[in-house]
Amino acid sequence: FVPHKQLPKYYQMADIFVSFSYHDVWGYTIAEAAASGLPIITTEAVASAKNFVINNFNGFINPPGDINALKLSLVQLIKNERLRKEFAQNATKIIGKWTNNRTYLSYLKAMKSLLE
Repeated sequence: FVPHKQLPKYYQMADIFVSFSYHDVWGYTIAEAAASGLPIITTEAVASAKNFVINNFNGFINPPGDINALKLSLVQLIKNERLRKEFAQNATKIIGKWTNNRTYLSYLKAMKSLLE
């Protein structure tokens, strides 16, 4: 456990963020990593990846449990500094579009879909 106030320090120490989960209802860490300007490697099972990760733009989205895909994603980002920096810049562009109003509208849309 890391206190919330200390999280930015840990994100700043990283070069790449990986959340290789089999199931994650939301995955708030994906948004935190994007806001910290990190390239992201995650899986299709992390719900927030659909909002904050565009495959081959600011990160890689892999099938859960596909270790070979994880390895390829990591190798690409580790060996290619230019790609890492490009993905990092793109991550901040994506998260920058998530204003409070957009977040509210997203929740509202989700609630409406539950009622249909």
